[in-house]
Amino acid sequence: MGSAIVDNKGQVLVSVGWQDICTKFHRCHPDTLKNCLESDTVLARGAEAGSFKTYLCKNGMVDMASPIVVSDRHMGAIYLGQFMFTDEELDVERFRRQARQYGFDEQDYLDALRRVPRYSREQALEVMGYYSRLGDMIATLGFSNLSLANTLIERQRAEAELQEKTGLLQNITDHMFDLVALTDLEGVFTYAGPSHRILGFEPEQLMGTSVFEYVHPEDLGRIADEFGRFLTIRLLILPERWSTASAARMGPICGWKPWGKSCSMMKDPLPRCFSSRISLSGNRRSRRCRRATGGWKLSCR
Repeated sequence: MGSAIVDNKGQVLVSVGWQDICTKFHRCHPDTLKNCLESDTVLARGAEAGSFKTYLCKNGMVDMASPIVVSDRHMGAIYLGQFMFTDEELDVERFRRQARQYGFDEQDYLDALRRVPRYSREQALEVMGYYSRLGDMIATLGFSNLSLANTLIERQRAEAELQEKTGLLQNITDHMFDLVALTDLEGVFTYAGPSHRILGFEPEQLMGTSVFEYVHPEDLGRIADEFGRFLTIRLLILPERWSTASAARMGPICGWKPWGKSCSMMKDPLPRCFSSRISLSGNRRSRRCRRATGGWKLSCR
């Protein structure tokens, strides 16, 4: 029994067991081929997903079709056909007229007709029931693949947008003069902006170290108290009187002025501290300043 999967345009995607009367005659003449395509795309319509339809094609063969529906879209059909029912008398004269009409070799054409299999309606219905379930399975797999493809497309789009935003943010932080940093609730650096190089530190050097390591000994107790208060009220703005001891002592050399500092709490998803220091100085002599001071130390004056 011949079977096939055909799309909405009548294109045969896969086939097996086709009869000579179709492959060597009906599919070879332009007029009978047109009959085949119309039968596959027009006569086969009307069945619901999971069911099938039985019809006589325009060339006289019995066909059965079950639609393949993916996400409510009719994508094609699975076919069983190119046979005759045992309870119907074979209309040989019809095929004889077709041979003459389309110029087929009459004897060869009728011989091919005699080789067409004949099945009872019960046999055909049983086999087509299997094929309709197969078509439903193909539709289910197609929907799953379509959903997966849409998910992958959305993911790729989201990743592209994230990459663009990440690149923009990285470009901003790489070129800003504010000293932006993130720490955990213990004051350990988890991020340090590139502008910390002004202080003589590579951002990588600060990662994993505590902010308290860079506090002047005279101010350690006071800054520790302020940090504890910050963890309670979740917001801290230090006035400009908070400066660096090095800047206070080395200002004439380095050209640094005091800075302000603000801290706030972030959750993404773990709580982290965000700090921003605003430098109010030029930095042309920062290299000379670092040599003189051996690095910056946070201080309160």
